[in-house]
Amino acid sequence: MAESKGLVPISTPQEVTEQRALRDQARAGTDALAKTAGEDQFENNLAGYIRKRWQEAKRSKFIVEEQMLKNLRQIDGQ
Repeated sequence: MAESKGLVPISTPQEVTEQRALRDQARAGTDALAKTAGEDQFENNLAGYIRKRWQEAKRSKFIVEEQMLKNLRQIDGQ
């Protein structure tokens, strides 16, 4: 265990090595979770972008389709 004389903790080399190993393991686990969360966010953003563009294209085609139907009706005299 780290001894303390005043404000400065004193650790043995073995304790320092163990602390570093534990810290590195914790960081590795955190990085894996962050990477997964980042990938999920990317997929959600991509899906939202695709959905938005698809809806815009659908709306654009709707306007053209309505005009074509109106023109056909006029040709038929309806």
